[in-house]
Amino acid sequence: MRKTLYLNDREYEKQTVLLQLDNLFFLQREALATGSSVSEILNTIITKHFEEIEQNE
Repeated sequence: MRKTLYLNDREYEKQTVLLQLDNLFFLQREALATGSSVSEILNTIITKHFEEIEQNE
């Protein structure tokens, strides 16, 4: 049961994806290697995730 009210199921799915990314060390290492920020890498991962969903629909 979720404790937070989200605007829609897409927002809930987005938050679920973020929670599944439990290896922050990988994200930090990737950010240092590429000169990007962790939030930019997370945005890229989330964007790719939703693109895959849209392609499968």
